[in-house]
Amino acid sequence: MDMSKSQLKALGQLIARERKRRGLSLEALGQEAGGTRATILRLERGEFARPDPEKLQRIARALELDVEDLFALAGYTASESLPNLGPYLRTKFAGDLSTKDREDIERYIERKRRKGGRRGSAG
Repeated sequence: MDMSKSQLKALGQLIARERKRRGLSLEALGQEAGGTRATILRLERGEFARPDPEKLQRIARALELDVEDLFALAGYTASESLPNLGPYLRTKFAGDLSTKDREDIERYIERKRRKGGRRGSAG
């Protein structure tokens, strides 16, 4: 699916506006997002017909934006089903949570799910 020119422009404007608002150069955002100055510049100019979702995700994280906002502007539709908790935690909190912390959260949620999420019970 190719994006419309207006979507490409809106996506580029959002990235440029947020980058500038945070006082980041093209180089700095490229480094934070694991890309290059040229990639960021091309995104801001709307030169990618299909921006790479992984790059958009890294840019969203670097700019502290909701990745869903960038995906919506990029024309990527949400999946009908949600990801499992493990991949979600790895993606959403990469670098913020240790592997052990993520595993602890998964175990906690699984215990709550098995209990049926009963209200009013202690623990």
